[in-house]
Amino acid sequence: MPTKTVNGATLNFLEAGVGEPLVLLHCSSSTARQWRGLCELLADGFRTLAIDMYGYGGTGDWSGDTKTLLTDEGDLIRAVTEDCPDGFHLLGHSYGGTICMRLALEFPDRLKSLTLIEPTTPWLLDPAADKAAYDEICKTADEFQSAFEAGDPEPGIEYYFDYWNGPGAWKTAPDEVRAYCIKTAEKTYREFDVILDTAHQVAPLSALAMPLLLVRGQETRAPARRVTEIIHDALPHSTLAEIPGGGHMSPITHADQVNEVVAGFLRGL
Repeated sequence: MPTKTVNGATLNFLEAGVGEPLVLLHCSSSTARQWRGLCELLADGFRTLAIDMYGYGGTGDWSGDTKTLLTDEGDLIRAVTEDCPDGFHLLGHSYGGTICMRLALEFPDRLKSLTLIEPTTPWLLDPAADKAAYDEICKTADEFQSAFEAGDPEPGIEYYFDYWNGPGAWKTAPDEVRAYCIKTAEKTYREFDVILDTAHQVAPLSALAMPLLLVRGQETRAPARRVTEIIHDALPHSTLAEIPGGGHMSPITHADQVNEVVAGFLRGL
């Protein structure tokens, strides 16, 4: 696996295929390996660059200020696309979608297309009009962060893991998955501060004029469903695809279906 040094930290990423560059960002508590199937599917038309974000997989820890986290994560993307003068395609899932959204709003002219799979961008929610959905994501953040601050992160991780994966998912998860979530809990803790900060919408959604695919699971949670609705309603040129039976983690639980939707979108551009 190739590496680069970015802001003094090692950046680890997967590179495969030939063709137009496509950068892939995973969700929290995951790694670039969640995109292996998609990389294989697109190998004959796209040069895929799947990044381990700060604190995950083989990429070094992040020690900056929370206010700069999304900008610093964006530096990882800029590092792997230094040799892409004509721009690149960008895809992100969950927190990876949060990073994609921020980068796309900052530098829309660099993107050939944008794919957002249930981005965790609750700053788009209206705390009054979308109160139920907004309160849900805030409670998830509070449960996680309160447990972490108390020195016993596992109860908070369990709440967060079950929220996105379904009741009882934490207790039945493989030991290595549970150990990894605990090991990376501090990074996830910092990410909750970021997604709830309304300062991160640096431009109106109308700036996203590039081809845009939105993907969500049919059975996803209310905040994710509402966020995709808001983006889709604001951008009539966007395409919204729903994965039957899928939830927030459909790129992992329903990978074949998600990958086919993404591949169809990108090959049709």
